[in-house]
Amino acid sequence: MDCYLWEGKMIIKSAGYGLYSVFRIPAFFRKNINNDFMSRSYILFFILFFILSLSKPSFCGGESHYPYYIQAQQIKEEGSNYVIDVEYPQIQEGQSFYPSGNFNKYEEIYAQSLVKSFKEQFDKGGIQGTQEHWSIIIDYRIRYQSPYFICIEYSGGIYEGGAHESPFVDTHTYNIQAQTMVQLQDLFKPKADYLRYLSDYSISSLRQLKGTDETFIASGAAPTAGNFKFFYFSARGLVILFPPYQVAPYYMGTIEVTVSYNYIKDILDLEYMGSVIKFK
Repeated sequence: MDCYLWEGKMIIKSAGYGLYSVFRIPAFFRKNINNDFMSRSYILFFILFFILSLSKPSFCGGESHYPYYIQAQQIKEEGSNYVIDVEYPQIQEGQSFYPSGNFNKYEEIYAQSLVKSFKEQFDKGGIQGTQEHWSIIIDYRIRYQSPYFICIEYSGGIYEGGAHESPFVDTHTYNIQAQTMVQLQDLFKPKADYLRYLSDYSISSLRQLKGTDETFIASGAAPTAGNFKFFYFSARGLVILFPPYQVAPYYMGTIEVTVSYNYIKDILDLEYMGSVIKFK
């Protein structure tokens, strides 16, 4: 789960994003700097690295070239008939010029609230001394990361008796610069009918999936805020998550619909979203 800085022993300091002020070149190049061939290699390496540093970052599982990294923290507890295993992200303190306090506090309090709610339900359920084994197992993925935004997807399951566990899905998008959580309406122009846009696009996409049911889709993708509360950014578009049962039967799991930025560009707040969107 940890998201580390590039492993080339590089120190990055911000004087405007994309400008790199200090480079620590590997010892292999420094030792041979007087050699003509190695001098040329040094120059080529420096130029190539500078070009790569300005290129589009990778968004695979939270790996990042940005000057901070995210580390997993865990709440883990086990009793005779319950298991608690909840992971949550934290910006590593002391490793970044970015303000991490609000993000770290929010995610820690959120994880603690999940555990607290589970324990309260466990106590109410009168499970003590029975054979039934309750559990809450939740982890996270970094879905998008930049100097401006972090998008987190939580997933897992909570078992409180019955035929099977209840699937758990949630998303958090955090504005690093403003130190605030991002709400869906923040992405759009004031008074924009964004729910209608998202609903129309999602319904059209969902109807193309095998196994979906029109009744599920009509209610689960209707233009209401509750239907579109789980989202994250991607390079291709705004990703909407529909948990099991919302737009399809349980066995189909969580369904994702990527709404093209081109489709919603007329209603997006481009000043707010400018660092994310790349129109084609």
